[in-house]
Amino acid sequence: MKRCRDPSKGVFLSPARFGRAVFLAALWASPVARAEWSGAAGLTSDNIERGVSQSDRRPTFTASLAWRHATGMYASLGASGVSRAQYAGSDGYKLAPELGWSGAFGQADDWHAGTFLRGQYYPGAHGPWFGTLPTAVQNRAQQAKESNYGTAELGGSLGWRISTLSVTRSFTNYQGLSAAGTGPVGDQGIQSKGTVYVGLDLDWPVTDCLSLNVGAGHLNIPNFEDLGYSDWRAGVSVRGFGLRWGLQASGSNASGAKYRVRSRGAGGGSGAAEKALVASVAWIF
Repeated sequence: MKRCRDPSKGVFLSPARFGRAVFLAALWASPVARAEWSGAAGLTSDNIERGVSQSDRRPTFTASLAWRHATGMYASLGASGVSRAQYAGSDGYKLAPELGWSGAFGQADDWHAGTFLRGQYYPGAHGPWFGTLPTAVQNRAQQAKESNYGTAELGGSLGWRISTLSVTRSFTNYQGLSAAGTGPVGDQGIQSKGTVYVGLDLDWPVTDCLSLNVGAGHLNIPNFEDLGYSDWRAGVSVRGFGLRWGLQASGSNASGAKYRVRSRGAGGGSGAAEKALVASVAWIF
């Protein structure tokens, strides 16, 4: 007897296959399919973070990859070179993951806001603070604890047109900064958790290819107030020939001795928080 054709085979769709097809079609039509990827890879004459060099005033690489959802959610991962003298034992680079949301609102979307969770991780790094601890801290501590220098922060931003005010607070020790306690066993020592950075930036897109940036910020480190400082930055960015070209001046009032990289022997080293003029170029994709 001739068998009937099984509708679940051949050109026919079984209920399971039909369900998968509907799901894929809905996914394709949803905002997920309209999510955008972007990235950059380039070189910079100095890797400066909040007014302090992380590459001991030397040229290094930078790279980033970002994914943005139509709802405003985003995730990114950055990588850049750092000094092995500053971050003892490190592999010479830093990873900076970030997860957050940002969006615009108000009349003509003049207002914008965001919230984010970000981290900094230095693979292989382990050692004490690269600079000189304040005298008050030295008097209260036996020695600096070994650290991986990693930092995790929670932050938010609010802006109007070209201005953005941002605030971040660390829920780990800042750059691994801590000192061993001198009290009884179990003493947690001196911690830098709760470090707060407040920044104000003005980003002016003069044309589609030219933008100007001016900004300032202040860092406050609990229990290490002598290491707190204010910084400033001003720069210009130009797009051309498929590249982004940048030039930025920056500086701070951070104490030179407390942010001096011990990379050239006793009494040597460079001031990581001195004024700098940084040139950069990156391929945008």
